[in-house]
Amino acid sequence: MLEAREALSHHHETLEALTVDPVQQGFVATNAKTFRQWPHEKGAEVFGLWDGSIAVGLMACIDLRKSDELMPEDDPENAYLWRLMIAKGQQRKGYGRAALTLFENWASARGLVRLETS
Repeated sequence: MLEAREALSHHHETLEALTVDPVQQGFVATNAKTFRQWPHEKGAEVFGLWDGSIAVGLMACIDLRKSDELMPEDDPENAYLWRLMIAKGQQRKGYGRAALTLFENWASARGLVRLETS
């Protein structure tokens, strides 16, 4: 069962070691890059995606009501799925679909009913 756990500093090394398939590398930022950018993204929360004791991916969400870098097309009442990666070897197991449900639950808990991604 997939869980989203706050990406605590003692898990960064494990989460940074996760990579995607080489053909996907141009579409997904590395987890290390996400950790570097996270402090500069107001309203952002970053989660390790875990199946029990196994790290399978990373998810970063932004409450756009708190962001100070909105694009003209952004609705500040939305929840934004900033980053989502499922590691090579863990794909095609339903983790991506489960992560989207976790994102929806994260947004709902904050009173955000509209979801946005890139």
